[in-house]
Amino acid sequence: MTRKPQGGGKGRGQHKGPGPGKARARRKGVGERPKVRPGNATTEHWLRRPETIRRLWIGGLFALAGLVAVEAWVYNHGYFGIDGIFAFNAWFGFASCVAMIVISNGLGKLLKREDTYYDLD
Repeated sequence: MTRKPQGGGKGRGQHKGPGPGKARARRKGVGERPKVRPGNATTEHWLRRPETIRRLWIGGLFALAGLVAVEAWVYNHGYFGIDGIFAFNAWFGFASCVAMIVISNGLGKLLKREDTYYDLD
């Protein structure tokens, strides 16, 4: 059995060549900005375009309305009485979201400090 030399060979930490990051960056599409295609004059990301945002809102509202509509055909056994009514999960989630916003605004006003709070006198 032969052993590798301790100091002179290409052992651990003595690799000569591009590091793993440089080799990865040479691959096509990694770390590059999107190229502008001749037919596409905008370089804006697809999630920032107004028409995409509108389509996502419409699709999300249709999905939520569909989930509420499906509840008409699914038996919902409520454990506390109030959670057995139609669309309980939808309005309870909405009311919880509104409550979190109101509470966070109240906490923000309660904990707010002056602009000069951290300035040294």
